[in-house]
Amino acid sequence: MNKLIVDKELLIENFIGQVTYSNKESIINISGQCTICDYEGNSDLIINLYANSSLNYYRLRKNPLNTKTIINQNKNSKCIFKEAILNNVNDFNYTIDVNMDADDSSNNVYLRVVNEFGNPHIIANGNVRKNTKSNVLLEDLRGLNLNDNKLIIEPNMQILSNSVEANHNVTISNVNKDDLFYLNNKRISDLEATKLLKDGFILGIFPLEIKEEIQKIID
Repeated sequence: MNKLIVDKELLIENFIGQVTYSNKESIINISGQCTICDYEGNSDLIINLYANSSLNYYRLRKNPLNTKTIINQNKNSKCIFKEAILNNVNDFNYTIDVNMDADDSSNNVYLRVVNEFGNPHIIANGNVRKNTKSNVLLEDLRGLNLNDNKLIIEPNMQILSNSVEANHNVTISNVNKDDLFYLNNKRISDLEATKLLKDGFILGIFPLEIKEEIQKIID
């Protein structure tokens, strides 16, 4: 797989591969059709999608710091942003901002958070500008809380256009006791069963071709 380092700001054209970020805030400008895998980044990230461009962005992070992700979209751009966060150390704040500034664009944000310790606060902002048309915005945000602390996931949508399809879904839950009971009956311990459920929760949003790599990281 191709690999590159983003040093502050970079134009990425028709790229498929893995990136790492060398600064506290990194900017990537997307042209053409790009697929990016990010298994190391813990920086603020700004993504600018040029007109007629598309991006599939797959991100896995452990114990993030206070960070933000901003996605700015131009005309006829498409973005699928899938991120999984595993936290067993920190209280942290994380904000995702999606800004749809032109027509005929789509953005699907899928976020999975496994919280084993701490009180994370995550905000997902979806902004569709006035006088834009034929845009689609989806936020699918889910958390798995493995402790008695607070996990907050807050969706916000500011829709200033009448010509848009916008939906958000947020769920936060603990490990399902029925699932644990079923796995226990298969002679799987609580610890092993919880790991299986946690791994499935994370891996479920990623495409098949990168699941093996992600499994190595989360093990």
